Amino acid sequence: MKKRIHLAAGFLIVLSAGICQSTITAEANNLPFNLRFGAGIETKAKLDLLLKNTIIIPQASAETTGNLDENSNENEGSPLPFDLSTELGMETKEELDEAIKEKIPRLAMRQEEVEEITSPDDADRAKTKGESREEGKEAAGAQETAASEFSRDQLQVYDKVIMVGDSRFVGMSSAANHPLCQWICEVSMGYDWLVSEAAPVIDASVVPNCAIVINLGVNDVYRPGDYAAYINSKIDGWIGAGADVYFMSINPVVDGYGGSVTNAAVEQFNSTMTATLSEKIGYIDTYTYLIQNGYGTADGLHYDASTYAAILNYCMRQLRVP
Repeated sequence: MKKRIHLAAGFLIVLSAGICQSTITAEANNLPFNLRFGAGIETKAKLDLLLKNTIIIPQASAETTGNLDENSNENEGSPLPFDLSTELGMETKEELDEAIKEKIPRLAMRQEEVEEITSPDDADRAKTKGESREEGKEAAGAQETAASEFSRDQLQVYDKVIMVGDSRFVGMSSAANHPLCQWICEVSMGYDWLVSEAAPVIDASVVPNCAIVINLGVNDVYRPGDYAAYINSKIDGWIGAGADVYFMSINPVVDGYGGSVTNAAVEQFNSTMTATLSEKIGYIDTYTYLIQNGYGTADGLHYDASTYAAILNYCMRQLRVP
């Protein structure tokens, strides 16, 4: 009987010790009151589980933290638990909210950049995208004004193109100008105007690396010899000043338009000029170009805007000017 009592008492002692130990362990695993109150978590195990599944926001930048510190006296905000405050370097929930607002837009922006450039090839394409666009614009402009048979390194780089002519050049300068062109032209002018008025202006206008294009004769188609002789006499001075010199053919009319000039007379004038002009002078045959490709006129003598543009573009192609 006594043995049984001793065994029962021993069992009760062991059971009591186990209960006490469990109580002590549970109490030890409980968080301090201030953390439970601030975080709403009762035990360390629950806190560990939460932290395993929580992404810690990096510490806010010094600039952001400084701005928050300046405002702390005005609004203290809701305090963070001590352990989170120590980990993040922040005192209040409002500071944490500001840090999140500060970080998330930057992260989103960076993500868009990463998605846009996903490989080295994509990076190369992105790098040259703007350059390719500008090159495309340049190529398109060159194609409009320079013949496709010329490569870029064959193009001339004149600083100025001096265009000398009569009423046809007056019309062209209004309908289809080019930024390099300087126009010396007047209505109804011919050989005498070239010698007395135009030539002094040409002399004063020549600069190194320029071109002179002369298109006269439709108003005095019977004087090709005079034109050729005078231009030949001026060629050395103009070349010495830095110019290349070209004569543009008289261009066709509409036979029977009511004036005295015929295409037969124009062709004879052009033939004489090509035979007698100095070899130092280039010849731009826009007459043949218009005969082959067609042309439109306003009155049989002066051209419409599209034809003036075609003549000027053809001229620039022959000069190899972009």
